[in-house]
Amino acid sequence: MDFLGNFLYYFIDHGLEIVQIVIVFITFFGMRADLTRKNLLLGFIILVLFSFLWGLKTRNPVYLLLYFSFLMLEIRILYNEFTYKELLLKDIWAMIFINIIDAMVYNAITSVLGYFSIVNIILVKALTYIIVMVFLVVISRFIQEKVQFVHKITTAFYIIYLFVGFADFLILTCVFIITEDMDKRALVVSVIVSVSILLQYGLILLVTIANEELKFQHYLNQKYLIVQKENYEYLEYREEETKKFRHDYRNHLNSLQILCKEKRYEDVENYLDNIYERFNDYNKYISVCNSFVDAIINYYYQKISKSGIKFNVSGKMPIVCNIVMFDLCTIISNLLDNALEAVENNEDGEKWIEMTFRYDDLMIYCNVVNPYCGKLNIYNNKIMTKKNTKSHGYGLANVKKSVELYNGSIEIKTENGLFMVLIALVNKDKMNI
Repeated sequence: MDFLGNFLYYFIDHGLEIVQIVIVFITFFGMRADLTRKNLLLGFIILVLFSFLWGLKTRNPVYLLLYFSFLMLEIRILYNEFTYKELLLKDIWAMIFINIIDAMVYNAITSVLGYFSIVNIILVKALTYIIVMVFLVVISRFIQEKVQFVHKITTAFYIIYLFVGFADFLILTCVFIITEDMDKRALVVSVIVSVSILLQYGLILLVTIANEELKFQHYLNQKYLIVQKENYEYLEYREEETKKFRHDYRNHLNSLQILCKEKRYEDVENYLDNIYERFNDYNKYISVCNSFVDAIINYYYQKISKSGIKFNVSGKMPIVCNIVMFDLCTIISNLLDNALEAVENNEDGEKWIEMTFRYDDLMIYCNVVNPYCGKLNIYNNKIMTKKNTKSHGYGLANVKKSVELYNGSIEIKTENGLFMVLIALVNKDKMNI
């Protein structure tokens, strides 16, 4: 090919590779590119520049470094809110992952076309990109409903997953070498093996994600039990203390009568204050008229109060609630966990959390407000900070997932040092929506 042909080839080739990496970033890491006009224009200019350099067809080790630098630069432009270290590691993983799949598909297509004596590099590359893109999109579609569980997968799995892919590539290569000079039946077997290996590589990931989902559901089930257990224990404690007070109330009345007769009114006032304080402690039970939600809120009330944080709950929930308990616990517990963490980190500021419930004939509304310190970058319902990019607010992603099951909405606001999460749910069984 002439210079123009080389330029167009590399422009399309590496442009598509960037698209594939972006898909991998979205699918595996939940990182959506910042596709502003400025970033797209700058990325386009970089792509043209590097395509021009590759079009010169000067092959030496420097070009490998140039190729890697190009990909990192493009990713940095599209994901400028993340740290260099995080982008570097994820970019390396994405490049290896894509190249493993690309190599498997490329070898399979080359062998199939070679059997029919078709030798056309452009056709091979085109078919390879189509199949790889379809594979990535299909995987992405399967994962998008369970993206919060993808982020729970360990780094060790990602490393092992690459080794499995490399082993699959070697197996596939050996199969095509063995069947290269055989008949049509061997070709069919080779194609079946190729498709099977590619499907197996995708299924390993999907099974791992499903396993993480089961672990998370088990964790929530255990949390239900803990919440219910502690709530019942607290109710028993409160009832026992109330009984003790009732048993002694005549003695308290006698003591107050004596103080009144002696006109020790200041002592009477202190005595009454002490009784009121203790009696109030026995009756600190928050209710929003829904027993399951009451159990969760009172569990967190005890937890939050021990941290010296004011927790104010107002409003009511419907007594008959069609939201599944699993989803209610996911929403409320994640909101309060996030709020508690934010307030605890607000060392020099106010320490309080406010939760409000209300409902009508169709909808249930839940709002949580708390002060916070520092700068928040909210993107795609995830909280990202410059200081800690590992904590991306995946709790909110879990909340969003549960909210969407009921055709609901979640809105996040920050203003005047306050962090607000506003949630609306359709009060219907999710199976009937």
